[in-house]
Amino acid sequence: MSNDAHEGRIRTLRTPEELSAHEIRIARLVAAGSSNRRVGEILGVSTRAVEHQLTRVYRKLWISGRDQLHLALGPEPDSWAG
Repeated sequence: MSNDAHEGRIRTLRTPEELSAHEIRIARLVAAGSSNRRVGEILGVSTRAVEHQLTRVYRKLWISGRDQLHLALGPEPDSWAG
């Protein structure tokens, strides 16, 4: 699949309903550059829990890693705050 086709697929699949509020928070922190360990510290969960949630986020957004989160999440609409 070409990069353009992959990016188009990401954009069409992302909606707030696909991710829980917790998954969105983790994804936003990771997209901003926080390590899994730091995200766990911020949210009061284990690094392993963060890893598990990120795996779910990647699967729901059809992405393969943290470097694609900015593209998949896009700008943070007011409706995503929570």
